[in-house]
Amino acid sequence: MEQTTRPNKRVYELTPAGREALLAWIDEPSDGPRIRDEFFIKLILAPMTGLADRIALMNTQRRHYLSLIRRLTELHADTDPADTPARLLIEGALLHLQADLDWLERCQEEFV
Repeated sequence: MEQTTRPNKRVYELTPAGREALLAWIDEPSDGPRIRDEFFIKLILAPMTGLADRIALMNTQRRHYLSLIRRLTELHADTDPADTPARLLIEGALLHLQADLDWLERCQEEFV
């Protein structure tokens, strides 16, 4: 750790072991699709207990996804066009939400 000219600012440097760990992490593939999904567990178990209706659960989840999409769309519109990493991150989240909505429609087709 080194002190810079600003008294409360510390600059950290990556150690050789830290660099190796970082490189190993970068080289590993990231997790794929979610297999354990909390909403799906609710969708399957809650009706078995008589505590919830599947249609009501799906409608609540759909409203939640649509709300998130609205907020992310607004954020995307407010993001600087030159900020490519931010735009790509938001677009990725929007695509995941759209896929979740499509999957929810598929669940509704099967359960209704």
